Amino acid sequence: MQKTKVNETKQRSLIKGLTFRIVEIVITTGAAWYFLKIPLEQGVGVATIGELTCFILFYTSERIWNRINWGREIKHE
Repeated sequence: MQKTKVNETKQRSLIKGLTFRIVEIVITTGAAWYFLKIPLEQGVGVATIGELTCFILFYTSERIWNRINWGREIKHE
């Protein structure tokens, strides 16, 4: 029986992380503006710094987990 290995490309991990973080920046900025009444410019700055930090951690985590096969199932039809 031949084993099939599936890996996610670095580009896919990068795009997944970036698109998710852009949505998070918009949500965090809106929440800071609405609930904390801070200017949008400050909200964007705070959200961007926080999300960039989270993005770096997310990307690193994705790349590490891509090397771990535990919990993956490949079904051949």
